[in-house]
Amino acid sequence: MDYFEMFLRKRKLTKNKIKKMMAYDGRTIKGTDEVCVFLHGLNRDTNIGLISDYDTDGLMSEVVKYLGLSLLKFSNLFISKRNIENGYEFSRDDIDNLGDIEILITSDVGINCQDAIAYARQKGIMVIVTDHHLPNDLKSLQADYIVNYRLDNDFIKGNTDVCGAYTVYQIFERYGQLYSGEFPDYDKFMNDLVLLRHFAAMATVTDSMPLLSINHYIVGEMLHFMNYITPMDKSDGIVQGVCCDGFVQNVYNNFHIFINALAGQSYNDFDMTFLEYTVIPAVNSIKRMGADPMIFYQMLFNSPETASENAGCLVELNEARKELVHRKMEELEETGNEDGKYKQPFGKYIFMTTAPLGVVGLLAVNMMNKNGLPAVVLNDTPVYDEDSGKNVYKGSVRCPHTYRFLTNVNQSGMAYCAGHECECGINVIADQLHQFFDFLSQEFDGIFSMEDICDIRKDRDAFFNKFDIHMDFDTNIFDFGHDGEHLIDDLKKYAPFGKDFEPPRIILSFKRRHGMIKPLKENQHTKISLASAFSCLLWNTAPEEVISADGTDTVYLTGQLSKSVYMGEWTTNFVGQVIS
Repeated sequence: MDYFEMFLRKRKLTKNKIKKMMAYDGRTIKGTDEVCVFLHGLNRDTNIGLISDYDTDGLMSEVVKYLGLSLLKFSNLFISKRNIENGYEFSRDDIDNLGDIEILITSDVGINCQDAIAYARQKGIMVIVTDHHLPNDLKSLQADYIVNYRLDNDFIKGNTDVCGAYTVYQIFERYGQLYSGEFPDYDKFMNDLVLLRHFAAMATVTDSMPLLSINHYIVGEMLHFMNYITPMDKSDGIVQGVCCDGFVQNVYNNFHIFINALAGQSYNDFDMTFLEYTVIPAVNSIKRMGADPMIFYQMLFNSPETASENAGCLVELNEARKELVHRKMEELEETGNEDGKYKQPFGKYIFMTTAPLGVVGLLAVNMMNKNGLPAVVLNDTPVYDEDSGKNVYKGSVRCPHTYRFLTNVNQSGMAYCAGHECECGINVIADQLHQFFDFLSQEFDGIFSMEDICDIRKDRDAFFNKFDIHMDFDTNIFDFGHDGEHLIDDLKKYAPFGKDFEPPRIILSFKRRHGMIKPLKENQHTKISLASAFSCLLWNTAPEEVISADGTDTVYLTGQLSKSVYMGEWTTNFVGQVIS
């Protein structure tokens, strides 16, 4: 059965349509050339301070920036040791802590840090802001140089949204183009520069950028390269010969150590599943758990021994993050207490938690995915905010992209958001919390409704119409595993999939008696073996939860396909959840 053709027909796609979606014109962001000219005239021993955000986009953008400046032979580079608890935007203290710097270059942050930037300029520091967030006030921008695609209407018309790491990467790519004749070996420089872009591509995925145009190209290129250097059982020799510059080579050697630590005995293709569910969560655990971002930089920039030690720390940190999120989600989903009163005072839109700020974003994602509604998750202990002079509840927001959350809420006067339009941090004025809920209710009621998975028992056709591909094991028993592998291979030709180019929605059905069901990790997860070398993996689902949605013996799962190898044996996996 040709599942891929089923997918194309359902989406009304053709190869030519997909090609047009991926086209881009290659233009650079306004302001990039000016920064290149400035850097070109700068002494290579100038003291340069570097500040970024501390999520994965911020960490990756700092890696790109540090390596890019190193390739341009700048030798005195100082990375800010920011305190995550102080919030997203940097402060005067962050400037002072960088010491005696002459230049400050930001990445993935800075467009709204006017007080700190003004302070830096008062100290005689030249400030270069590279960012991709929305500016709150165009009139207040004070940096000497700004590279932000949101200030470049021509770039927006010809391209798509880009992440912070790709924004700063463009400076080094453009520098190479402008001064190509000045490099002793231009080809070697460009070889290593492209390797920096792979870190920007990973940031593109973690920051939920649309996988169209330039983003689709660089992410696809990155996945291809990572698969080349990371067949885990035989890649040590391969990875050691990919870079011309010794420092960049050391970074890739150490990143390879990190990937091996994440994979353990089980290795998926370095595909979107492995990137989104293994690599990115481990890097993001630094922010989630309030750890020191220097653990990531030290892992990449220092010795292999340090890389191995810090990679192990990140693996442990991510496991702790998983446990914390699982526990806090259970608290959010509790509906009542001994008095029969709801523990959540609002019931929808706003959720209060005791979770640390590092994980409230994940909780907001989970609540929005569960209900289909915008979710504001706030730490339930108000703190004093120096900027506003008021007590605020701090938290995080996730909202469907059909509503301009950040813009509308910042205009309400009851809360302040920073970040992206629909994925942002938020401070809600404590004594206006209930009014803020009323505001959200007025905005959202009638626009959004609780997500309703169509009941198969009421309307079978409507139920299956919600999916792009129906993989029915019972009608395709003998060719099932083979056809599943072919679908994976076909999807890879057009991968990667992501925001605005979504992967196919797949429903898999089988009679319960045909699957060998096995509990994993003390009954927390479930593995179901179907055809030879074909398994279903249900995370956070106990075997007893594998029940039919239509009252028959047939089980329905929704999820995605991937390949993995365990102890030398390759299998096709369907990673998903039960529809009940």
